[in-house]
Parts: sequence; C-alpha cells; structure tokens
Amino acid sequence: MSLLTAMLLHMAIEIPTSEPASVRAGDTVTWLKSLADYPATDGWTLYYRLINATAKIDVTSTASGADHLVSVAPTVSKDWTAGDYTLLSWVSDGTDRVSFDPSRITVLPNLAAVSAAGYDTRSQAKKMLEAIDAALLSLSSGERLAVIEAELSGRRLRYSFDGLMKLRNLYAAQVLAEETAERSALGLGGRNKLNVRL
Repeated sequence: MSLLTAMLLHMAIEIPTSEPASVRAGDTVTWLKSLADYPATDGWTLYYRLINATAKIDVTSTASGADHLVSVAPTVSKDWTAGDYTLLSWVSDGTDRVSFDPSRITVLPNLAAVSAAGYDTRSQAKKMLEAIDAALLSLSSGERLAVIEAELSGRRLRYSFDGLMKLRNLYAAQVLAEETAERSALGLGGRNKLNVRL
C-alpha cells in the first residue's frame, strides 16, 4: 500500500474502485483500479487520456501494491477545461502495451474560479431550447411558410419552420430528461409534462 493510499484510508475517504462518470476541475481526483491480468507488481503502469475536439488531459497512475492508484492534485485539475471527453486507458510495462475500451467522462467547471456574473447554470440543451424559442417568437405568421434563418449558439443556420419545430421538440425532451434526473436525485417526484409546440 502506498503512502498516499494509507493517508486517504486513514482520513476515512472512500476511494472509488472504477473510473468516475464525472470529475470537477479544482478537486482532488482519485480512484483505485485493480487489473488482475496487469498488476503493478509485474511492472505494468496504467495510463489515461481524456480527449475531445479542443483539449487533451493525460493522467498516469502510481502503484498501490498490485493495484493502480490515480491521484490528481487540485493544483493540477484546476486547469482542466470543463466539457465532455472520451476517456482512453491502457497499460504498458515498457515493452508491451494493451488498450481498453474507451468510455465517457465529464469534467465539471471549477466553481471556485468562476465569478457569479459569468456563471451560466443552464445545460447545453436548455441554452438551445431557449435560443430556438427566441427565434420562433421573432417570426411573423408569414415566415412560418418560408425558410428561416436563425442564429443558434452564435451560428447562422437555415431551417424550415417544421424543421425548427422538430429541433425544438428534441431539445425540450432533453431538458425534461435533465430536470427529471435532477428531481429524482433530490428525492422529488418526476415531471411528466412535455412542452411540445406544434
């Protein structure tokens, strides 16, 4: 057992034994991975890469007996860019390399570093739904039969009225799912009304 593992256990912090679905930038990021076929005691090191279209984050585990301990200090994770990433992982013993199936991970924003005036709590689906509603409200009745140019999230796009309505209903369903999940996490009843516009 490594000194860091012993310290964490002494502090009664429960170390996750698998990769998390999300981590927060600026927090200590820790998990312990056991790979029976690739133990650290046989010289294997476990590596991770979080990657998306705009950022790449590399993390290297340390040995904790036969297991692989991932521990990223807040001073390192504070610089991580918030967003959804593909999580790649592999082991290497210096000669051989074995890759594992990728998964998904979300880096949540470092709230300690965000000013109140600059923080937007809306999800991407909520932002898109509100932008589409604003575009629909700006239309005259005659424009409903024509091709519509709308600015959504800073991009000029062309839609038919029906196409914009389909897009709106898609985002409305995503927002409903998000709100239902949030209410469920708080122990509240789910909403079962879907605001569909025709």
